[in-house]
Amino acid sequence: MATKRGRVACWAALGLSVQLALGAGLPVVAHAQPAAANALARTALAAKIDEVQPMAGGKALVAPLTAVKAGAKDRWVLKLDLYVENTGSGVLDADKVRVTYQGSSAPSAWEEPVNVTIGVGQTQIVQALDGFKRDLVGPVPDSATVTVEFAQNVAPLTTKLTLAAHKNPAPNGAYFFPAKAGDLGKGQYWSWRTRHMGAAPGVTWTDRNRFAYDMGVSRWDKKAKEWTGLREGADPGNPKNADYLVWDKPVYAMADGKVMYCREDVVDHEGSGGGPANSVWIDHGGEFAGYVHLKLNSIPSSVCPQGSEKKWGMNGKTVTVKAGQLIGRVGNTGNSSAPHLHLEVLDGVPPGNPGASPRPNGLPVLFQNALVRGDRADVDPDAGPIDWTTARGQAIGWNALVLPNRCGFDVIPSGLSEWARHGITAACFQDVVNRATAAGYEPAVVDGYTVGGNTYFNAVFQPKDQLPSATRHGLTAAQLDKLVDEWGELGYRIRHLDGYQYNGMPRYVAIFVKDGGPRQFVTHSLSSYAHQAVYNLLTGAGWRPVINSGVSDHYLVRYFAVYEQRSLGSYRAEWAIPEANYQEFAETQLALGRRPLYLNAYNHGGKAYLSAIYTSTVPGPFEARHGLTAAQYQAEYDTWVGKKYRTRQVTGYASGTGHRFAAVWRP
Repeated sequence: MATKRGRVACWAALGLSVQLALGAGLPVVAHAQPAAANALARTALAAKIDEVQPMAGGKALVAPLTAVKAGAKDRWVLKLDLYVENTGSGVLDADKVRVTYQGSSAPSAWEEPVNVTIGVGQTQIVQALDGFKRDLVGPVPDSATVTVEFAQNVAPLTTKLTLAAHKNPAPNGAYFFPAKAGDLGKGQYWSWRTRHMGAAPGVTWTDRNRFAYDMGVSRWDKKAKEWTGLREGADPGNPKNADYLVWDKPVYAMADGKVMYCREDVVDHEGSGGGPANSVWIDHGGEFAGYVHLKLNSIPSSVCPQGSEKKWGMNGKTVTVKAGQLIGRVGNTGNSSAPHLHLEVLDGVPPGNPGASPRPNGLPVLFQNALVRGDRADVDPDAGPIDWTTARGQAIGWNALVLPNRCGFDVIPSGLSEWARHGITAACFQDVVNRATAAGYEPAVVDGYTVGGNTYFNAVFQPKDQLPSATRHGLTAAQLDKLVDEWGELGYRIRHLDGYQYNGMPRYVAIFVKDGGPRQFVTHSLSSYAHQAVYNLLTGAGWRPVINSGVSDHYLVRYFAVYEQRSLGSYRAEWAIPEANYQEFAETQLALGRRPLYLNAYNHGGKAYLSAIYTSTVPGPFEARHGLTAAQYQAEYDTWVGKKYRTRQVTGYASGTGHRFAAVWRP
């Protein structure tokens, strides 16, 4: 039996015409026009692809997806809607979709049956879905070819699409999850296993809801040995709103934005209901996010001022929100069968409002600052801890558990000269960085240190400038080498470098900036003898140290340094000053007319050491402190930053079993 492609060739051999149609710039194979004498095929059958969504910048968008669990590979999903128009005179039945990939690391082809009937003159959505019944891992391939086949003797429609992983128009390319761990009870997690994006493998929604979520809250029922969204003691056969764990949970803005619509007067129903829902729609930089099914009267007046309700555009009122700002509470209003948060993001105005697109286009909703267990089916908290993975600008897969913003979701004020935190746990460091960068800051100083075997960070953030920069932490020596080489070739220099211990091993954090400054020479992982020899060689050749310290590596201290071709005037650099001797060293340098350019600390063999560079070229006044407790450091920080000084250096170390801090402030 001939294939469909073979049949087209046979028709051509019999003198029948094979026509190619082009629709919306997409190559589509159209109809075969049989001869009139062919009584079995007198109906002209034709089709074209009017549109493919989601698209942006001429590329088809895929959704990055978190790994299922810790140690597994990150994934991605393809979820395309092909708007197929029947331009012929007979009904068409799309019965198969095939996707083939091109480019490096391209996965194997994927095909599945579909059942879409397209009447004459109608346009229906045919979906191309991949990544729901299998895991797509590795980088997103360059392109994909999508083919739609029909039950009738019609040549298949084929279109080749360039692919791109979507990024939301928010800092770091992703939104904050609109909830926080601090609002959950013990053993409770946000969860998603109901409708919309991949509600079950192969079961998906189209257009505006293709990437939407219906979110609830779940707990582990120890007796039933299963996950449930109901409170203990609730009647599962007749639950009330208050029986649901998600009921009345706070909902927060995922990013900064402008409120475009609000409604809060709909009464919550028990069980299923219909009609309009209480909701807030926010323009997050060109993407419109809908927070839907909110509780009656739960939206603050600061978000939904009187006179702005139920009018797209807020009746002319300008209402802005910040990431992390409370915008309402979870209810059960509108087209809802139980309390939950419906969350969707569109690339334009939602239907029913002025300026709305006739084809609403849902986009992937990507998250940061959230722990995710991608499939809870095999999770038993009684048997051991949940093996979380981290959302780093990725969507959440079906049947997932989510622990969001566990390190806080405070609104960081913008417009400060700097914003800083000290004693940050290693688990929360990236979350803090994400929140600070979302508020318009970038890392200026990052310091790692260890107390009691646990790793902590101090970080100073200052307003973003126009210079390209990048911060990386957790680097091994080999990874640091690679970054120094790769970023150096692109014109980046090290603004800040620090070594610290993590799980007993040396690690590095580096801030790179493309500022056109003087040449640099970077060393690290050197023994005391090698470090001294390199120091003598480079300083003798005119290089000067601007960073110079050490990190403990079991029985040795590994020293690292950054040298520049610049003048330091009269200077002194030391990298192993016992804490007890530092005050004397500092006073001696001050008497010689030198001021602190660099200050760092590390622990080795149960003792604390400070490293410092003092130079006569440091301008203006300064304040320096060491040996401070956390409370003392915070008080000094508040004092000097309040006097318009900036934190130029901050470092932490262990003294006994406690945290100690040293810092330098200058205007």
